[in-house]
Amino acid sequence: MLLNKGQTELEILQNRFTSYISAAIQRRRNDYIRQVLRYRQTEVEVERIFKEQSTAAESDIWEELPLLMCIENNQLLCALKAITEREREIFFQSIRWKKF
Repeated sequence: MLLNKGQTELEILQNRFTSYISAAIQRRRNDYIRQVLRYRQTEVEVERIFKEQSTAAESDIWEELPLLMCIENNQLLCALKAITEREREIFFQSIRWKKF
C-alpha cells in the first residue's frame, strides 16, 4: 500500500480512505475464502452421504439377486451351470462350511 506523506488535509483524507478500502478488500477476501471452505466441506459431506447410500442400495440389490446372477467369474458360472442342481447344492454347502 502506497501512502503519501499525509501532510495536507487532502492527503490525510486520502490515506484514511486508502486504509479503509484496503481493510474492506481484506475482509471481503477472508469472507470469500471462508465461504469457499464451507462450500467444499458441505460438498465433501454430501459426497460421503451419497456414497454410503449408494453402497447400501447396491448391497440390497445384490442380496435380492439369485446367487448365479451374482457370480462374476464366467468360467465358474459356466461350470456351475453345467452340473446338476444336487451337485451345485453340495458345492455351495462345502463352501459354506469350508470343506474343500
